[in-house]
Amino acid sequence: DDEQRPAGMGEAFVAISDDASATWWNPAGQGFQHGREFTMMYVRWLPQFNLSDLYYAYLSGVYEVPEWGTFGANVIFLNMGETQRTNDQAQVLGTFSSYEIAVTGTYGALINKHLSMGVGLKLAYSHLSDQGAGEERGSGTATAVAADVGLLYKAPFLRGLSFGAN
Repeated sequence: DDEQRPAGMGEAFVAISDDASATWWNPAGQGFQHGREFTMMYVRWLPQFNLSDLYYAYLSGVYEVPEWGTFGANVIFLNMGETQRTNDQAQVLGTFSSYEIAVTGTYGALINKHLSMGVGLKLAYSHLSDQGAGEERGSGTATAVAADVGLLYKAPFLRGLSFGAN
């Protein structure tokens, strides 16, 4: 299974990134990819608690544009389920749902036949509650923007040896 391969490598997949999951591991890996590829995953999160509303979903795809490079995108969704809201006296005030979602757009291209570079731009939204808590109260939600820059080098002097940074 493609999703288990990086875990089996001790999550050292940054130096390979040779499939559609390169949008997560290292967008520079897209520079060596050809054609188009799509992957998806659904995992029950913390299955030992036997709660069906705790899950993680991942969707990713890459598409090569000849002479331009490879474009990609992914969506990650983490559902943290429903939680009871209580007051200071432990009285139940209702329930709320928590989740997080991130959307990423990526691009990777060859610099030369052994070196590629990639970039990614990510928008993340966290909805932990429909209202804040504590003295400050806040909103219970947050939005963030992040960027990735990656390099991938495939050594010509030893087949199978590659170095990656993200």
